[in-house]
Amino acid sequence: MARYVEYCRTNVSEDLRESLARLDETVVEKCCLRRCGVCRAKSFLVVDGEPRCGESHATLIENLPEESE
Repeated sequence: MARYVEYCRTNVSEDLRESLARLDETVVEKCCLRRCGVCRAKSFLVVDGEPRCGESHATLIENLPEESE
């Protein structure tokens, strides 16, 4: 089942945007997700309305398929 993934464009590099665009998920770039404290402090994505924080955005993307099982 495809998930809905949102990210703040100020928190994500151009390379990562390209990686997110290749995902088999609904991915939406937002100008602001109103989670500025988390956005400044660490890597995060919002997956199906829930914030997911991780060591890096790459780790978060790698873990997306595991979450659906």
